[in-house]
Amino acid sequence: MDHGQHIPSTTRSTSIQDHTTFNCQLHSLADLVLQGRYRLVRRLGRGGFAEVWLGEDLTLSCKSVAIKVLRLERSERAVDVERFEFEPQLLSRIRDIGGHVVDVTDFGQDHGLHFFVMEHIEGVTLRDKLRRVQRFSVEETIHLGIQLCDGLSAAHAQRIAHRDLKPENIMLVQRRGGLHVKIVDLGIARIVSKHEQRAQQSA
Repeated sequence: MDHGQHIPSTTRSTSIQDHTTFNCQLHSLADLVLQGRYRLVRRLGRGGFAEVWLGEDLTLSCKSVAIKVLRLERSERAVDVERFEFEPQLLSRIRDIGGHVVDVTDFGQDHGLHFFVMEHIEGVTLRDKLRRVQRFSVEETIHLGIQLCDGLSAAHAQRIAHRDLKPENIMLVQRRGGLHVKIVDLGIARIVSKHEQRAQQSA
């Protein structure tokens, strides 16, 4: 598979037994500091594959960041680690001038945990917004749709297909000019081959 630009992997063989002083299955990750820089504050979400935490960058005046952490039981499987590390590699390829795709800033491994760091988005999901307002005006729909297309175009320019685009993976941030779209969670995204891209463009 053509993964394009590659961020050097920090993966190394680990086991739960190697980390008897820090067992994630028995202790909360809150207040844990990764690589002497990123402090985990509170968990924002949890899935079967990974967790997302609100964190602080201690080297940048405790700037808020989002930290995605691979669940410890998954770190024992090389295929899961490879899949996890592929997401920040994809995000690093996207050159989104409009800022409509979540930005990744760092990734690594510490305390037996694989993680990567993203911008912290202070907003709501499109799903939550729709539950409250039921529907958008025509003008709002066009405004959000253009931004969504801009973000997807930036990804598609690097032959990246999101593959899980849904209201839960579209964040809305209130800014001076109105709602700003942020596309998140490229966990199952993949690189589209040039042949597939040409076939889609000609369809």
